Amino acid sequence: MRSKLFTSLAAAALLSGLLAGAAYAFPSGGTPVEPGPDTITWTGQGVTFDGTDWKPSSEICPGTVPAGVDPNSYLHWIFTTDGGSADTDATLTLGGSGTGSYSTTKDSGGAFHFYTPYVEPDPSMLTAVASFTVITTGNGSWNLVISHGCGGGGGGQGDPLGITKTADGSYTTTYDWTIDKTVDTDTVYSSGGGESQEATFTVSVTKDAGADSDWLVAGQIEVTNPNDFDVMGVEVTDSVDNGGTCTVTGGSGVTVPANGSVVLGYSCTYASAPDLTGNNTAVVTWPGSPDLLAGSANFVIAFSMTQTIVNSEIDVTDTNGQSWHFADSGSATYSMTYTDPAGTCTEHQNTATITQTGQSASATVTDCQGADLTVTKTATPSYDRTYTWTIDKAVDKTYVEKPDGTATFNYTVTVGHDAGTDGNWKVAGEITVTNPNDWQDVVVDISDELPGGTCTVTGGTDVTVPMGGSAVVSYECVFASDPGTGTNTATATWDAATYWTPNGSASGTAGFTFGDPTNVIDECVFVTDSYAGTLGTVCVGAANPAVFTYSRTVPVPAASTCMSYDNTATFTTNDTGATGSASQTVTVCSYQYRLTPGYWKNHLAYDPKTPNNPWVAKYLTITLGSYAVDSTAKATAVFNGMNCSKSGDQNSVGCLAGHLLAAKLNVANGANPCIGATITSADAFLVGIPYVGPAGKYVLSAAQRATAISLKSALDGYNNGGYCH
Repeated sequence: MRSKLFTSLAAAALLSGLLAGAAYAFPSGGTPVEPGPDTITWTGQGVTFDGTDWKPSSEICPGTVPAGVDPNSYLHWIFTTDGGSADTDATLTLGGSGTGSYSTTKDSGGAFHFYTPYVEPDPSMLTAVASFTVITTGNGSWNLVISHGCGGGGGGQGDPLGITKTADGSYTTTYDWTIDKTVDTDTVYSSGGGESQEATFTVSVTKDAGADSDWLVAGQIEVTNPNDFDVMGVEVTDSVDNGGTCTVTGGSGVTVPANGSVVLGYSCTYASAPDLTGNNTAVVTWPGSPDLLAGSANFVIAFSMTQTIVNSEIDVTDTNGQSWHFADSGSATYSMTYTDPAGTCTEHQNTATITQTGQSASATVTDCQGADLTVTKTATPSYDRTYTWTIDKAVDKTYVEKPDGTATFNYTVTVGHDAGTDGNWKVAGEITVTNPNDWQDVVVDISDELPGGTCTVTGGTDVTVPMGGSAVVSYECVFASDPGTGTNTATATWDAATYWTPNGSASGTAGFTFGDPTNVIDECVFVTDSYAGTLGTVCVGAANPAVFTYSRTVPVPAASTCMSYDNTATFTTNDTGATGSASQTVTVCSYQYRLTPGYWKNHLAYDPKTPNNPWVAKYLTITLGSYAVDSTAKATAVFNGMNCSKSGDQNSVGCLAGHLLAAKLNVANGANPCIGATITSADAFLVGIPYVGPAGKYVLSAAQRATAISLKSALDGYNNGGYCH
């Protein structure tokens, strides 16, 4: 797998160099374009793969190296100029699995030597680039190679790190209590301001079995470094053997100083009750380095959990001035009488509170007389007319391909609405229940009735009407169609015996008449565009549909790249905020224009009269199947062998070969490489027949001839400017 990846990287680097030759950078094995600053990229020269690891092809351990370089751990790089020359300021920079920049250690007649620390020379993981200034280009290939190296490591190894720790366990047992207070009567009566009837109160508390929680093991971990150098990249973890989850604060990427230590806090938590004893283990691991072998150490300590008890016993105080102590579930009872002014009613509330938790319970006794409640109401008819909107977006084209300049796209946004839908017929309003009593709240149930409609009262159950005040609730009656006119009745009911009133219900009515539509919903939309911004507001009554147009001009991107532009038009209705959108995506690609076989046939070599025009010789050698076109004479012969007006065996092969050569020249010249799959298929076909050049004689089966014509047609369309995006 690694050897395949290396081949892929080398090919990619070579292609990059071909496409970007003017950028003053080339892969190893290439030649600089002209004097000046330049770079050469290592493409895997000088290494081998032994089935497990990549190594220098030549290993010398220990090696003879300059001062300051470890002879047991180094790579020796050589950069050669093959007849050319470069300034002595060459620099080698490693990336990927390597790092650092290195100056030359020796310049000997066009060869530059670099020494770097050893790193596995895997071409898929390691990158190396030499930067320099070209003086003369020479005539041969410039190379950056690994001459030899040693990966055996060097130097003595330090002592392992040490670790100690503490571990303290704890958990809490909490008892939950509930409190309740009752009275044997809600209401007592008295006359003439005398003493009321007796009300008996009972305070009850209940204790549960207790619940354990907050199991925790916590402490500190100390990591010590006995060496006279810092150890970096240390990882510290902690665990327990009774089901907890442990976290070490700052335990990743720790640096332990030379002859020093680092103390880290940790904690272990539990989702459920664990064993109350166990062992806690801290583990420290460290990476290898020239001074210290990678390794790990641990420290195990036993622990047990200490119990904390909360609310085993409680105290209860009461607003009557009494108090009680409870160690378990129980109750206390007492009686009260009241003396209040005549002619009014007074509410008396007693509250018992648990001192430790703040929980409380109350009971109320009211000394009172009662009167009936009254009901009034409103009735407002309404219905809606709702409009539904649609949006569409069109563009005059979605793809443009050209080498430079700009591209303009013309967009049309269309927004329209339907005739509207009537519905939501209803009668709605408020029901007011008034309580004339100045001494008690009254709890009522409120209902509403209207023939032909389905009525709902919002919050009409157990409505508390405050003493001396009113309660207002909303209601709504829904109809399937226009009900015309009618009378709406609301009724409030309550328990007359509970509130000592003469009756237990009261009613109120209101009339209504339906007319014109009440609500027009979503009659307008606000239209925006992700590029053009605000397009405008469209309302019912204007042109339907409404049309917006705009143009967008974009630059052609960098050579051999494409840029896509997403444009979305959106409407938002003015009432419900309903939205709709329509999108168009356009693409602009920057590629050289496709050139026909006729052009390439007439532009074989560089012509100083048209220095900017491409020529065939610039891109040779090109293979057609297994046949190498390595001269302009061969290219001319291939083009001369084209007779695309006839579909016989010989002409089908000749036409396919000529169009394949032109397509490969176009791709090499920077045209859209989208024809790549067809090129691959054409090469495979020519290999299969096999193709030996325009002088060969070819006999095809019917299927082969059909394949040749199909491939030729696709390449012909491409060479004549047809899109294949």
